[in-house]
Amino acid sequence: MKTIKLGIIIMLLAVTANAQEYTLKPNGNPSDITVVIKNLQADLEIVGYSGSEIRVESDDFDGELPEKAKGLKPLSAVGEDNTSIGLNIEQEGTIVTISGTGRRSNDATYEVSIPVMMNLKADYTGWQGGDLFVKGLSGELEIKSSTSDIILEDVTGPLVLNTLSSDIEVVFSDISQKGPTSISSTSGDIDLTIPTSAKADFVLSTMSGEIYTNLDFDMGEDEKKGLPLVIGTATRAKTKLNGGGATFDVNAISGDVFIRKAK
Repeated sequence: MKTIKLGIIIMLLAVTANAQEYTLKPNGNPSDITVVIKNLQADLEIVGYSGSEIRVESDDFDGELPEKAKGLKPLSAVGEDNTSIGLNIEQEGTIVTISGTGRRSNDATYEVSIPVMMNLKADYTGWQGGDLFVKGLSGELEIKSSTSDIILEDVTGPLVLNTLSSDIEVVFSDISQKGPTSISSTSGDIDLTIPTSAKADFVLSTMSGEIYTNLDFDMGEDEKKGLPLVIGTATRAKTKLNGGGATFDVNAISGDVFIRKAK
């Protein structure tokens, strides 16, 4: 048993030793700052926390250059790697841009910790992108994806999410009344978990999929008493939750939409 415990400790120490971290202290009020992710297709996890810095960590970035490239610097259109983990991170005004600087960046996995109230924009429209996971942010989020799944937990929005051929999964802690939310997918499923106390005006539409829910939507004059809400193929419906609130637009073309009660 002691041998097993010792082996686990050695493994954990090895992982910690290999982890590389870059920290940026942005200028300005965190709630006014937008973090922009671009030119990066790595598996990416973004987590909100109560601090004031932006921290980026990778435990599998391979910065070793080919033998023939010794003494040279990789050429990148977004700037040099100023983090030593394959990224270029710069602030201009209220915008902090995080960019991948080459192929090795896309092969790595990154965890980014940002203040919970910061806004986020991410462009994952490349065709070989990793998955994008975001948790615990209360700012505005705008994410575009081609093939990368978008998974969000403990967010409030407003959100603007758009995918081409991947899925969207969002667990809301509440629905922000600061502005409208728009979620759309061309050929992926949309799966939303929403608190029963949230307030919103929903516009739900699907072209060749279906919409399933166990929320108690108010369908107004279109409600059929005694029958569950069923929204089928090629349907567009407007409904309210708890009397209405911020506009919440959900559109799937060839995927299904699932709207669940939060437990």
